[in-house]
Amino acid sequence: MKKIFSNYRYYVLFVLGLITTIGFFAVPDDELPALSWVYVLVSSKVITLVAGFAAARLFTHWEQQDKIKELTKFINEL
Repeated sequence: MKKIFSNYRYYVLFVLGLITTIGFFAVPDDELPALSWVYVLVSSKVITLVAGFAAARLFTHWEQQDKIKELTKFINEL
């Protein structure tokens, strides 16, 4: 358990996952003008895609290097 708290990779994956989740459910304020509303909506979804892609790439990279053993073991047990 101590290895999980001392491994920065878990924190990076958590933050990227949190950004992805929040961005996925983000909706702009209805008070914005139409063009601004579309800009905010599209930019939030682009940030979501980038964060999700980065999390997936980092996960597979660290999994191949066997740097996140505990998370890999947890996922395989599901």
